[in-house]
Amino acid sequence: MADANQGTKPPEGKKPNRSAAIPIILGLALLAVAGAAQFGLIKLPKIDSGASAPGSKCPVRLTPSCGSVQNGVRVSGGIVKAPCPCPEADSTYASVDNITPGGPYNICVCK
Repeated sequence: MADANQGTKPPEGKKPNRSAAIPIILGLALLAVAGAAQFGLIKLPKIDSGASAPGSKCPVRLTPSCGSVQNGVRVSGGIVKAPCPCPEADSTYASVDNITPGGPYNICVCK
């Protein structure tokens, strides 16, 4: 005689693959955010990759300027934040400083 708890097994069908819906949901969310930003409903922050074009925020001259005297010492060079080139008006590129915090910096020598 069969046990009352044994019963029949439910049919084994395909279970819905929920992980396949994740990329679709993320895509729709990105489209919604982009659409909201396009219509001015939200304002997205601008991201600075650090690779700004040379000249945009780059100095025209070294600070302190070449030839000036600081604490009794004549300035003979300086640094600028990479990717800015050395200011052509008063200096030329000598090397790069990858050690100083906040760098890398281009090391410039006065002409």
